[in-house]
Amino acid sequence: MTKQMFIHELKVALAQVDTNVRDEIVADISEHFTEGAAQGLSEEDICRALGQPGTIAEQVLAELGAQTPPPSPQQEHQNQHDYRSRQGQDLDESFTGVSHITAKLEISNLHLLPSPNGEFRVVVRGLSNNESCAAENKNGNLMITVKRIKRWFFGFSFGKSNIETTVYVPAQFAGEIKAASSAGNITATNTSGELNLDTSAGNVTIDGHSGNRVHVDTAAGNVKVRLANSYIEHVNIDTSAGNVDFEAQETGYLNIDTSAGGIDARVTKISGETKLDTSAGSVKLTAQEVAGNIKLDTSAGSIKVFLPADANCRIDARKPSVGSLHNEITGNPHSPYVLRADSSVGSIHLKAL
Repeated sequence: MTKQMFIHELKVALAQVDTNVRDEIVADISEHFTEGAAQGLSEEDICRALGQPGTIAEQVLAELGAQTPPPSPQQEHQNQHDYRSRQGQDLDESFTGVSHITAKLEISNLHLLPSPNGEFRVVVRGLSNNESCAAENKNGNLMITVKRIKRWFFGFSFGKSNIETTVYVPAQFAGEIKAASSAGNITATNTSGELNLDTSAGNVTIDGHSGNRVHVDTAAGNVKVRLANSYIEHVNIDTSAGNVDFEAQETGYLNIDTSAGGIDARVTKISGETKLDTSAGSVKLTAQEVAGNIKLDTSAGSIKVFLPADANCRIDARKPSVGSLHNEITGNPHSPYVLRADSSVGSIHLKAL
């Protein structure tokens, strides 16, 4: 079937629909053909992906029958007063009295940056007519959303979104920043407060954060963290498929867990419990001073540890079933702290700085 035949059949099936609505749906279908052609697909491929015109018409009729009436002018005014929203247009708004930030992004990269003028500011760029965003300060919680608008037919799209969301945060901000992106990268540069970042398919980069708590969770992406403060109380990093690169001056609780990826952690002073665990990857830890327990574990990979030869910890490294054990660190047999290293398949190297 060709594009012309597909649209003709769709128009016939939508004969009872208002002309303006029908024209909107046809324009939407035409955009799909444009997007598909840009991806190298033939008209036949695009028709097959879209489905039958009659099926599309049935869904359109069902959705039109379930639509709620448009908001009254009074409701529309109230909506604009409560929040700022855009469809297909850039957003650039400032807010005051913010104590928490919550961002839920379906299709956007997120950048957290220091504010140049001390204001909370939200900037969203790159929206198409099929995407919308909103920013609302609700009782001190700045809530930001970016999402794809439900299309007439299954929300199907051949194109890719290039939306960039930037949140400018004042340097003195001490609240929680909670951000989740379903399809996009998250970067936080010179931020403060508590970071809680989650991405389903994207990388997370934290550079110069000065808060006391960091939590990162990614299903498929790399994580890179460089902390600016002299001491961080709590760090938890969890990735299902990705590498983790971590650097800090002094850590309290540090937990890094990856199912399929390597870990490289560099800490000047370990002052609390440290756990580095990967199911399929190597673990590397470098520290100048130890004042806490360390547990390193990998099921299929090597372990490399760089510590002072007389580090303040007892050494408990078990020879792998497949692999070798090399130890240059004497440690302190009377220390209350223990370094445990365990690799099922891979070598363990404990090297003196």
